[in-house]
Amino acid sequence: MRNDTGGHVKEPCRAEEATVKATELVDLGTDPAAARRLRRRRLFGIVLPVAGAVLVVGALIALIFQSYLSNRRDALDLSEAVLDGLNHRIGTEVSQFLRPAAAGVFLAAELLPRDAISAGRTETDRLALLLLGQYRQLLNFIVAEPNGDVLIYYKQPDGAVHTRVIEHTDNVRRAYWIHRNVDGTVTQTVDDPDDRYDVTTRPWFRGAVAAGGLSWSDIYIFFASRQPGITVALPRYAEDGSLQTVFGMDLTLEDVSAFLASLNVGAHGEAMIVQGEGLLVAFPDPSRMLKDSAGQPVPARLDDLDDPVLTRAFNQFRIDRYGRQEIAIDGRNHIMMVSPLQVGGVEDWSVLVVVAEEDLIGFVARNTRQTAMMSAGVVALMLFLAAALVRQGLRADRNAGFVRQRQETLERQSQAFAEIATAAGDWEAGAGPAASRITETVANAVGARRVGLWRWVAEDEALVLVDSYDRQYHGHNADTVLSRRHLGGLLDPLEQGRSVDVPDVARDGRTRELVRPYLGTFGIRSLLVIPIVNSGDLAGAFSIEDRADAGSGIEGASAFTEAVAGLLAPRLGGALRSVPAFEGLKLTGATDVGGAPGESAVYGMAGPVASPEAMRETALVLDRRNFRTAQHVQKQADDQGGDVLAIRDVTVLVAQFGSAAALAQRLDEEAGLTVLQHLSRVAQAEAQRLNVPYLKVAGTRLIAAGFGAAGSEGADGGSAGSLADIALALRDACAEVSTAVPLPPDDRFAMDTGTAFGADLDTDGQVFNLWGGPVQLAGDLVMAAAPGSTVVSHATFATLRNLFVFRARGAFYIEGLGETPLYVLSRRS
Repeated sequence: MRNDTGGHVKEPCRAEEATVKATELVDLGTDPAAARRLRRRRLFGIVLPVAGAVLVVGALIALIFQSYLSNRRDALDLSEAVLDGLNHRIGTEVSQFLRPAAAGVFLAAELLPRDAISAGRTETDRLALLLLGQYRQLLNFIVAEPNGDVLIYYKQPDGAVHTRVIEHTDNVRRAYWIHRNVDGTVTQTVDDPDDRYDVTTRPWFRGAVAAGGLSWSDIYIFFASRQPGITVALPRYAEDGSLQTVFGMDLTLEDVSAFLASLNVGAHGEAMIVQGEGLLVAFPDPSRMLKDSAGQPVPARLDDLDDPVLTRAFNQFRIDRYGRQEIAIDGRNHIMMVSPLQVGGVEDWSVLVVVAEEDLIGFVARNTRQTAMMSAGVVALMLFLAAALVRQGLRADRNAGFVRQRQETLERQSQAFAEIATAAGDWEAGAGPAASRITETVANAVGARRVGLWRWVAEDEALVLVDSYDRQYHGHNADTVLSRRHLGGLLDPLEQGRSVDVPDVARDGRTRELVRPYLGTFGIRSLLVIPIVNSGDLAGAFSIEDRADAGSGIEGASAFTEAVAGLLAPRLGGALRSVPAFEGLKLTGATDVGGAPGESAVYGMAGPVASPEAMRETALVLDRRNFRTAQHVQKQADDQGGDVLAIRDVTVLVAQFGSAAALAQRLDEEAGLTVLQHLSRVAQAEAQRLNVPYLKVAGTRLIAAGFGAAGSEGADGGSAGSLADIALALRDACAEVSTAVPLPPDDRFAMDTGTAFGADLDTDGQVFNLWGGPVQLAGDLVMAAAPGSTVVSHATFATLRNLFVFRARGAFYIEGLGETPLYVLSRRS
């Protein structure tokens, strides 16, 4: 109501009442808080699923990109290893290619008579025809003297050998040719008065004289064949030190280039050998190795090939020299690897490999594109699910949360089985990688330190390690062999299909035989062995070592591993019937030599056991070293008069039995024998049986020696064979002792043969002592031997290689003499 200007009171205005705003109206039947919660739920029900989908898509894209970068990096690392292996293969091939030439000139210097050109022509012809006919890469054989006399044997394309002869008799020069047919029969002799060849001016002749030993020439073009090649030369001197003869051998590099052409270096890659500042030694296309210079062919350089990639690689090589480099040409990345080629005295040769990056890692980009295309379907499905979540609302969110929580629980329990099932499905494609994935998954699932998958070999009654994973060091190994003797009380329950749980392997009698060769090496305390049974027969086993069920994510290591064993049983059903002959021991295990029960085990040695025939070798350098050592010892003995003897052909055995505490343990409480007393009596009995005259025990070492070829009638190999038999007997005795005492002896053995000093230490000749030479070297070698093994020097190996089985061990450096190869004695052949 309101007043007008005249003071009268009027009625309310109906129109004004009707103009009340709608926003001022209140619905008393709606709860504003509930409406706000509804709007908030709708907002969250729409925004969160969409935001989640966007985040998942973004994460998927980031994951694909990160996976691409990671795979690319790993592929580059792998490609570097592949290129390193390729360089090593090329070096090995070139070494095999050059070795016959060097060996040929050494052989000529050793075998041919002093006057090899005139009086010794027959022997020279025979050796030349033999060498040139035996090796395809040998082109010419040369015998030259400082007065200009020379014999040059030229191998013809059909295999015939023609000889170029230049002789000076009474200051009269005669040059002529001797022609032969393929059978080596002389067909004609033709004089060549116009021949003015002077061998003493040739670079290879001068290089050999300047070097005073084996010399390799630079690459050059042979005049007769117009092929690039090199010459190896070796001078021989007379007793007065004057130059007597120079022997040379020409090699064509055509076969090396053919080998490089056969290599698969990606789709567009090339491998080559260069000398110095880029001079081509070998190239996949031999026709590009020569260039024309003033009408004459000369060796080409790398930058003469008119290839932008190789030119850039050559420039990079001159700057950075050796190593791996990445170069970009016309927007394409290339990888180049340069490494020095060190073979047989050849200097300044390098292996250069250039390959397009996409040839090595192009599959990463292709796989990433395929993954992205497949991920597009995942993205579409994700958007569909997001729309479904919007429609379902909060209840669907709660259900999805519950399902997600349940799914995570199931995934934790089934992830291990899924991974193992996937690996088992890949078993046929590659048992090794599949086994590695299985052992790693089982180890992570049960929380064990080590998990091994073993295959049962029925005829040999042995378990062969397919793969073992060490979770502590994240490493895999395989091929360890455990025979029935090592398995002891474990084998019977396994064959019956029963698991074996050993909480303390050191105290349990079932694993006593397994501690020293296998479990003790890794410090394993507990062991669970699960058999893998196929059609009622033992096919293999799982070994769970130092497991920890608590916190593993899957309760019950035994039940889980038994389920995995059942999954793998069909894969291991076709088990090997016998261990292959070439299967040796890895660094983690041992096997009975020969595989027969009862024979002694050889512990810790890697590599296959070689037959005596396969171990034969020519070691002229080592023989000369041994001869000089013997002369030196003899001279020192002569300087001392008659009190000190220089004794040749002495074979010495040094046995190291480990700690004093281990040797002081008693084997028999009634008899009171200690470990050292028992081992000493075994050595004495064997020494008496084999007529070994020298046997001493000093501290924790035993030293035995034999002289010359003396030995018992039953000991093949003379004194060296007798000492080898003693070493094998002591090794067997130590293996038996190790099962009877808590602290087994750490037995090691070493043998050497050579010249030693000897003298009586008293006045009545009752105390005789040896020192120096093989005594010293055997004492040094025994510290390099692995427990339970017998290491022998090359001199002893050369004496016994036809009577015993050895395996190569590596090399040992001897001060003043250099490296000598070592061998591990296994058994009599």
